[in-house]
Amino acid sequence: MHQQRLDETWKAKLAAVVDYVKVAGSLPRYRNYATEYERSLGVWLHNQHQKRTKGTLIEWRKTALDDAVPSWHRRG
Repeated sequence: MHQQRLDETWKAKLAAVVDYVKVAGSLPRYRNYATEYERSLGVWLHNQHQKRTKGTLIEWRKTALDDAVPSWHRRG
């Protein structure tokens, strides 16, 4: 049950990032951000990137990010 809640929260954050990219035309930033909302999404995305680099990002989450935001793991 706890993991299910975590997964739902994660999916909601991914949906927010997708919406942000559609509106802003760019990935959210965690540095040099325009709004606190952008910063919060940027921090989340940065954390996913760090997990990917460490090999600790759950595979279905990596796939979901790759499918929804193909450029998510590229650095500016």
